Parts: sequence; C-alpha cells; structure tokens
Amino acid sequence: MRSLGVFLLVIALATGLGVACGEGEPEEPLVASDELRAQIVEAVRPPGRILHIKGRVGESDWIDENPHTFEIWLEGDGDRLRRETRREWLGGSAMEVAVGVGWEMTVYASDANLVSERSISTEYQARLRDPAALAVGYLWALTTADEWQILEEKTEGGRTIVVIEARGVEGRDVDPETVPVTVVELDKDTLWPVRQSDRNILPEGEIGEGALYLFDVVELLSLKDVPDDLFSPEAVESLYVTMEEKLEEARAQGFALYWVGERYVADADRPGLVLRDLGVTQSVPWRVWLSYSPEGEWTHSVTIAEGPGSWSPKAAGGLSGYSRRDVVVRGVTGVLHTSHATLVPTFPSHSLVLSLGGTTIELATAPMVKNGQDVNAFNNPEALLSLAEALVVAE
Repeated sequence: MRSLGVFLLVIALATGLGVACGEGEPEEPLVASDELRAQIVEAVRPPGRILHIKGRVGESDWIDENPHTFEIWLEGDGDRLRRETRREWLGGSAMEVAVGVGWEMTVYASDANLVSERSISTEYQARLRDPAALAVGYLWALTTADEWQILEEKTEGGRTIVVIEARGVEGRDVDPETVPVTVVELDKDTLWPVRQSDRNILPEGEIGEGALYLFDVVELLSLKDVPDDLFSPEAVESLYVTMEEKLEEARAQGFALYWVGERYVADADRPGLVLRDLGVTQSVPWRVWLSYSPEGEWTHSVTIAEGPGSWSPKAAGGLSGYSRRDVVVRGVTGVLHTSHATLVPTFPSHSLVLSLGGTTIELATAPMVKNGQDVNAFNNPEALLSLAEALVVAE
C-alpha cells in the first residue's frame, strides 16, 4: 500500500540525513523538503482505496456552535474526487457539491442554484501536483506557497503531530500586500490532516484571524462502500432544482404556505418585489424560507420564514436586544420586533411574527446602508404590515 511506501520514504529520508533509528531511541523530526511535500500530497491517494474525510470549518471562536461541515472523498487509483460543504444550523443542507475528474470540476452551488464547470490552468496543474488540492485546502497552500517550514512536532492523543506553516499562498483573494498564512497539523505516521487554520498578515503588520478546520474523520473506504455515481459530474448536474420544484417541495411540508406571489406590486413609495429563491430547512420553528428583492437589485430584501403550528405573542421572546410591541394585522395579533443589534446600529432591523391558518410566519428585513442612508424601503414596520396584508396561500 502507498501508505507503507510513504512511511518507508520517510525512514529513507531520515537515514540519508544521518538520523539514528535504533530501537528505543527517540524518532527524529521530519525535515522540510520537496520529497516530504510530495509525500504529503501522495498520502491522500491510497492505492485501491478511497480516502474519506469529514470535518468542520468556521471562525475559531464559534467552531463548536454553528459550524459549516465538509466531507471529501479522494480516489486512490485515479484522479477523481468529491467535496460537499453543508450548513449544520440549517439541518445539514448542502451549500456546495463539487466533483472533479482530473483538472475539470463540476460544481453545484445551492445558494445560487447554479451548476458550473471549472478548469485549472496548466500553470497551476504543474504546481499543485494532484487534483486533490482542489478539494483539500492545505494541499493547495503547501504546494503553491512562496515558503513553508515545519514549526514543531508534538504528541497528542498518543500520536505525533507535525505542524507545518505555509506562507504566500497563491490563488487566495487577498490584497497583494497581504501575506496569507496556512498552518496544517498532520499525523506523522500517515501524513493525514488533523486540523488546519488560515490567517492573513495585513500590510500594517496586524494578523487577521481566519477560518479553523477540524478533520474529525480520516479513514479508508473501498469502492463498494460508496455509491456508483459518487464521482459522476452528471449526478452533480442533476442537483439543479427549478423554482417550480422548490415551490412544490415547500408546499408539501404539511402546512399552508403563504407568499406574496412570484411578483409583488408595492405602492408608489416602494419598488415591486420578485421572488428570488426559496427552500426547505429543518430549523425550528421555521421550515420554509422565501427571499424577495426588487427586480435587478438585491438591496431592498425581505425574507419570509414559515413553519407549522399556532403561535402566541406571549411566548415569543424575540432575540436578545430586540424591543417588541403587539400589532393587529388581518384580525390577528402579531408581534413586531425591532433591533439595533445590526452592523450599523443607527439603522434598526425589523421583523413581524404572526399566525395565519395554523402557519407561523415571520417577515424579516435588515438595513441596506448606502451613502449613510438605509436604502431598504421595506425595512420599516409600515412596509412589513403591508406585506402581511398581501399574504395569500401558495396554491
């Protein structure tokens, strides 16, 4: 197996450097070299098997609260791969699904409901060494870095962890004067990932903290353990969902779905709205969300979230920092929430929660600040009450 070959190459490298490997003597640390970098890339391609990776990613101070998660499959005897990222706080809904065959990627982005084809230039192909770098960030960082070094070796959970830092990573969307830094921790025996962190050294010398990646599962699978179409670009293309299919799924959730139609004609003081997207989530109490904005723009946005069951204003505490007041709309009592806990506290955000026909509904807006003004014409109580009056069942 290649993992054994990796281990033997490491021993051979250590021997060539005059390292004594006698029984009972401490194992010498690895040395940064082109050979070691090649071994790290090769370690994710186990012959005859599939390397399966599962992990979490988020800002370092909230990784355990609301993480994105990722799952990666790397084929050992070929150049195929698959990567999925998900939002765990929305019931594990997919954000992106990507399948790579060689240097060609087929990617489905759920937010845009878009399938795209991506290709890596010949220049990067030579530097990345393996398409696996398209799915595993630390491989891209390590193979394109201007400089890299081994920071330390440490013992953790009965295994030796090698800590490697790569600086000047190409392909990162940062200011030319900013230095991207990636630190990856690898299991020394397998050269498989344990954790990874990214940060930027800014021109002023300040360090901007970035994302933290935790690799919770790194294991070997056989081809029979995965679906036949796991690495199929066609299977990714089939993930595209039409608006009609989304609406059908939303209506099938077991409660009356309310909306203001595919288009909403407002009064003279506000622009009309167009249904941009909708989806189903597993969050509580909301089960379906609909997003509206003016045609050709994304500034005057309104989100409608809905779920089954009745709702009592007295039971709605709102979010921290919200003030609230009861309002009567369509003959029922709802609660209007106002919050100054926004990125620009001068401009509050608003939401209106009410219950219609056994469906709990929240209409929510947020400020869109431009030239010192909130240009979201729907971010006010009057607009939300008008929208609530216009709600109809989506037949």
